[in-house]
Amino acid sequence: MVLLVGSPTKIIDAAEDRVRDVMVLASVPMVAVSALAAWVLSGAALRPVERMRRQAAAMGVADTGGRLEVPPTRDEIAALADTMNDLLDRLHAARARDRAFVADAGHELRTPLTILKAELELALRPGRSIGELTEAVSGAAGETDRLIRLAEALLALARFDTDSGQLVHREPVCLADLLRQAVRAATPAAHMKGARLRLTVEGPLLADVDPDRVRRAVDNLLGNAVRHAPPETEIEVSAALSPEETVTGTGPAAVLLQVRDHGPGFPADFLPRAFDRFSRADAARTRGEGGAGLGLAIVAAIAAAHGGRATAANHPDGGALVTLVLATDRLLAGWDGTSSDGRPTSPCSESSDRQG
Repeated sequence: MVLLVGSPTKIIDAAEDRVRDVMVLASVPMVAVSALAAWVLSGAALRPVERMRRQAAAMGVADTGGRLEVPPTRDEIAALADTMNDLLDRLHAARARDRAFVADAGHELRTPLTILKAELELALRPGRSIGELTEAVSGAAGETDRLIRLAEALLALARFDTDSGQLVHREPVCLADLLRQAVRAATPAAHMKGARLRLTVEGPLLADVDPDRVRRAVDNLLGNAVRHAPPETEIEVSAALSPEETVTGTGPAAVLLQVRDHGPGFPADFLPRAFDRFSRADAARTRGEGGAGLGLAIVAAIAAAHGGRATAANHPDGGALVTLVLATDRLLAGWDGTSSDGRPTSPCSESSDRQG
């Protein structure tokens, strides 16, 4: 026996149709309201970003500097504004330095170029004697040398600014030998001033540095010291392991080079800007005598390229003291002056002697 039970589906079908109609009719405005709310909320959230974009665009057009407005929300957008302001401050500072550098370079180049033109025009005047022509050509040659030195200094600084690491080629260098060569080269100029040079080297100073760059820095320091050393005084050049630097492995991580004269020293107001470009201790000094003010700037750039630093100070007993700290990447095996079988191998085995 089979029992079949059934009921009409009209009621259920009608209920489903009503629910579907309600959902279709209600979903459209709900989606529209949701989209409108999302648009309003996203616009409100991104409004500070758009404001910062307009401010940044205005800065780019006017090139007047400035900072972005930081929203008071203390959220990620506020943090982004702070980061962008820090970046803008560094960019404005770098731009200001570049403009000052270009202006100073133009001013320095204008003087020798003007003198060079005057000397050549003087030589071209009719009726000049051989002696007058020789004097004019000699003056033009001297100004040309000044231009070459200035151009080389500007080029060196520009290269260090671009990528100093690419210009430093480290190799094992005996600093004692390098300093002896620099002192020997500066001795004739010192004797002309009536000054003496004394080199003191402590320990076997074998450093992993760029010999050409370090020699240029030392030459600049010796040139400044000889220029300002009074007659019958001594210019002291010293090199030692740096006691203040981190000690790693088998030896120190840095060496200390110092050049001291017994002259009047640095003016107090000059010390904070001693390594600035085109900065001179004596503004009244002629450019022919005092240079362009780039020597110490190059010294600081070379020190920074070696991971070190340069400092200028007045010695308590008188005179100017410039210190150059050179960080070394490593100390190689055998740099202690002996090989594995005990035989001396260090080329600086005699560098610890005091040099007069």
